[in-house]
Amino acid sequence: QLSAANDRLFVYLRHTTMIPRRPPRKQMKWFRTASRLACFQFICFFAAFVVVCISLKLHASLDNIAIVHEESYLRQMGRKSSKTHLRGSQRDESEEIAPQIKPVSTVKEGPASENQDEKHASPVIQISLIGERHSGTTWMTNELQKCFPTLDIKPKLVRWKHWFQDKRIVDAKNQKPTMVIAQFRNIYDWTEAMRQGPHHSPYHLRLGWEEFVTKPWTMPRPARDLDIKDKKTIRCQENFGYDEIVSCVRGRRVSFPNQKVREQSLTNYSGHNPQYELRNDGSGLPYSNIIEMRSDKIRNFLAVSKWNWVKHFLAIKYETLVTEGTGALLEQIQ
Repeated sequence: QLSAANDRLFVYLRHTTMIPRRPPRKQMKWFRTASRLACFQFICFFAAFVVVCISLKLHASLDNIAIVHEESYLRQMGRKSSKTHLRGSQRDESEEIAPQIKPVSTVKEGPASENQDEKHASPVIQISLIGERHSGTTWMTNELQKCFPTLDIKPKLVRWKHWFQDKRIVDAKNQKPTMVIAQFRNIYDWTEAMRQGPHHSPYHLRLGWEEFVTKPWTMPRPARDLDIKDKKTIRCQENFGYDEIVSCVRGRRVSFPNQKVREQSLTNYSGHNPQYELRNDGSGLPYSNIIEMRSDKIRNFLAVSKWNWVKHFLAIKYETLVTEGTGALLEQIQ
């Protein structure tokens, strides 16, 4: 009887909700599913947050590496000429950015040197702009011609602006008092621009990056060069010697039946007239790659500051002109 009474009491209490009932099976299953989904979403959001943080840190590290390489390159280039500086290779971000243009001190060659004031005494009547291909020299030449109409503005010194300059091919006595502006572009953008448009370099057309920067900077001599008999005394295009350029004889434009055939040829970007400059030491050997040629040409451009009829010399960066304008350069010229 006691057991039966307990059973009845239990049934009564259960029906009056004093003893909590176990949730239905379907309700428990839904709750477990929702809990698992919430945990999965939290894990996904946390993982995404971690990935974003790592990406931002990696991007900042890559930027720092690029800046270090650029500053290292500029410092190396500046050490090549003790009297030539490309200002702006090292700057404090907290300081005001100054125009990166600076005149170069020069000393007249000869048995007795003269001071800088005497060298600059003669009035400049000519401005010569020199710089490699894809360095903004055409734009800068046009700007100078508009701003200084009374001066003789030339995109050359003794050769066309892109090529090695050699004072031996002219008579210094007949040269005008000249200001030389040497314009440079950072090596990364310049190399890619040359890869996409290798002017006068047909054997470097349509190459991948690695092949372009490692391939020897030359090509086989065309038949018109091989037919030359007196190779020691002949003067080639741009007044180069036979051992200074490929090709020696200027090429002619070729007609094509249609545009597609022309694009597949090696005549794009003046490829019909190759001008591969050989080592600037008279050896007749080619440069191992385009970067080696560029380094030698930078030294050559900076060296013209020592020529006795070059009264003033400015080394400028293309990037400075683009970001800060040409005002500082024009004031310096004035």
